[in-house]
Amino acid sequence: MRPCAEGKTLVMDPEKGKEPMEYIEGLLRMKAKYAAAIKASFASDRNFVNALHQSFEHFLNLNTRSPEYISLYVDDKLRRGLKGASEEEIESVLDRVMTLFRFLQAGEVKGSRVTGHRLGVGGV
Repeated sequence: MRPCAEGKTLVMDPEKGKEPMEYIEGLLRMKAKYAAAIKASFASDRNFVNALHQSFEHFLNLNTRSPEYISLYVDDKLRRGLKGASEEEIESVLDRVMTLFRFLQAGEVKGSRVTGHRLGVGGV
């Protein structure tokens, strides 16, 4: 399956929308799978990496609740999911989810519950 088709299927699945953690985990797994394939097959060629990013940007913004789900995922990880984790593990999880956050269009983020305060970034 192509990344855009697989991603569209994931973000438009009403069952995944009932489980924001599963929704984000699915996106993170898919991103890792295709990034690894591009690295192994094409030596991380910039054209393939850009095409993957464009696909993610396209389908992630099809679901207007994506910003909210990212916020809920980060909130859950910071409150419960990372207790006892090392600083490197915490940083890895946050780096991966921030990659998804970067794919969101500015209007989607502005209209969502994702704020600096929700992400623990401070005074917004």
